[in-house]
Formats: sequence, structure tokens, C-alpha cells
Amino acid sequence: ETVSAAQAIWAKFARAGETHVAVHIRLGDRSTEALGLAYYRSAVRLASRRIRSRPVCAVFTDDVASVHRSGIMNELCDAQALIVDSGDTRDDISLTVMAICCAGIVLSASTFGWW
Repeated sequence: ETVSAAQAIWAKFARAGETHVAVHIRLGDRSTEALGLAYYRSAVRLASRRIRSRPVCAVFTDDVASVHRSGIMNELCDAQALIVDSGDTRDDISLTVMAICCAGIVLSASTFGWW
């Protein structure tokens, strides 16, 4: 049931014909150790080359407001970026299901990214 719900939420974000790369940006309790724009840009470029596409970046984060304030959304992808803000669906299983609906995944330095 959780998987179906997550896929239904993802369907609201994804548009037909778009290729997505999931980008997990961990801030929250790791904000002082955050990886920085250079890491994410490099990883997105590598994913783009591997999938041979100009993807839309689907950003998954624990701190939507800080990602918006940081301006990283404007600099992350060559195409466009969107924040996957699934409202009350914040559990790890749902976020993982939505991320694997993408053509590639850029991980952060967190246990969520590692698992």
C-alpha cells in the first residue's frame, strides 16, 4: 500500500516525456556538514552523461525551506529542478520509492542516502 501511494504521489510531479534525476539534499541536523553545490552539480552532470539526457532534477530534502533559501535550485540542473514536497508522506519508504522512479539518483552524505 505504501508503494502504491508513493507511486501515485510521484505521478503528480512527473510529466510525460521528462527524464528525472533524484537528488537527495540532506540538511537538517547535518547543515554544518552539507556537501555543497560543487558536489551536487558534478554528480548531476555525471548522471546526465550516463542516462544521455538533460534531466529535470527532482530534489528530495529534509529541509525544503532551506533549499529554497540557498538558491541551489537555480544552479543544480542544466534543465530545471523541482522539490518533491510530498506533504505528509515523509517516511523513508515513500521517498525511496519516488526516488527510484527516476532515471538516476544523486545521494547525500547521510544514512538515508547510504541505505
